[in-house]
Formats: sequence, structure tokens, C-alpha cells
Amino acid sequence: MRNSRILIAASAAILGFATAAHAQAWGAVGVGPGGAWGWSVGHWSGDEAVNSMQGYCEWDCDNVHTFVNSCGAIAISSSGAWGFAARANEEWAREVSVFLCEDHGRDCWVEVSACAF
Repeated sequence: MRNSRILIAASAAILGFATAAHAQAWGAVGVGPGGAWGWSVGHWSGDEAVNSMQGYCEWDCDNVHTFVNSCGAIAISSSGAWGFAARANEEWAREVSVFLCEDHGRDCWVEVSACAF
């Protein structure tokens, strides 16, 4: 009986570890008219991340993107072009967002970036 309790406790600990190892951390980045921007990380869902991010944007962000267990970045240009990228690290996400923005415009810069792990 005692051995079965130990086995049950060990199984529960292993399952708990496996669940924690696969947890998802959501983030969101957004930009909007008039220079509005915001970011949010460390949430359990994409909706939660967006709602939190919009709070920082004062609900003015209309170009909103989510990412999970990664980094996200939005690059913009004065002509209205933009690019979003989610990658394994922030530097890579920033570089790719500028590259994607420059497919549609010139002189792009990263307006907002963040990581959720």
C-alpha cells in the first residue's frame, strides 16, 4: 500500500513537470494611428495578451499581433508600410519585421518589440 502511494505521488509530480514544461507564454504587440503602441507578455492566452496590450495603447492600436513562446516585433514607416515578425529571439524578430516592412515601403524602423517565454 505504501509503495502504491509513493508511485502515485511520483506520477503526479512527473505529470505536473510535463505540464509546466509545455506551458505557453503569450505576448502581443500593437501599433495604431497617432503614434499609439503597446506590448504585453507573460499571459496564458492570446486574448489575454491582446487585452492587456490594448490597455497600454488606450485601445487605439489597430495593427495587433500575438506570439507564443517567442518574440514579436512590428516595424513601420512614415509611408504607412509595416511588417510583423515572431521569431526565437528579439534581435531576429526586429530584423525580419524591418525586412518585411521594406517590402512595402522605405525607411522602416521597429516601433515595438517584446518577448514571451
